[in-house]
Amino acid sequence: DTGSVSDSSARRYVQSYSYIAAKVIRNSIVEPTNIIYLDKGSAQGITKQMGVISPTGIVGQVVNVTEHYSAVMSVLSKDFKVSARFKKNDYFGYLRWDGIFPDEARLEDVPKHAPVKAGDTVVTSGYSQLFPRNVMIGVVKKVDAEPEKGFLDVTVRLTSDFGNLSYVYVVNNIRKDELQQLDSVINPPKAH
Repeated sequence: DTGSVSDSSARRYVQSYSYIAAKVIRNSIVEPTNIIYLDKGSAQGITKQMGVISPTGIVGQVVNVTEHYSAVMSVLSKDFKVSARFKKNDYFGYLRWDGIFPDEARLEDVPKHAPVKAGDTVVTSGYSQLFPRNVMIGVVKKVDAEPEKGFLDVTVRLTSDFGNLSYVYVVNNIRKDELQQLDSVINPPKAH
C-alpha cells in the first residue's frame, strides 16, 4: 500500500446549479408572449436571465425582477427559444412555440437524417446557461420531412401543463459568470 488516494475518492463534487422555489401568482397562455408572475424576487436571489422549471418540465426565463416578484417569459412565447435534444441519441435543435396550442411546440433545425420518431423524449441540451442538461421538455408527437428542406419538422407535446402551474423552481446557474468570461474572450465586445 503506497497510501495514495484512489481516483474516485480524490474527485470533488462541485455543484453547478441551485434552485429557488416560487409560487405562480399570475399566468397566461393565450397571448403571443405569455408572462408568468412569481412571488419571489431579488430579495430571494432571483435575477434576470434565470431559467424556470416545474416538476414536469421547463417553464421559461426570468425577464424582469423587483424586490419581491419576478416576471417569467413562458415557453409559450414567440420570443422564447431554447436548445433541446433527443434523449436517445443527442441530435439537437431549437424549441420554439408556434403560437397555436398551449401544449405543443416545434423543434427546429433538426437534421433530416436524425433518427427521430413519435414517442421520443425531448430534454434540454445543457448548451444554454438557463437550464441544466436533461430537464424534461416533452415527447415527439409528429415528425414530417419535407423533400425540399434539409431539416425535419418536429412537433413536441410539452410535459409542463401551462394552464395548471402552481409552484416552480428558478434555476441559479452558479457557474454562469465563468461561462460569460469565456464568451467575452471568444466574442469580445465590438468598439462603437
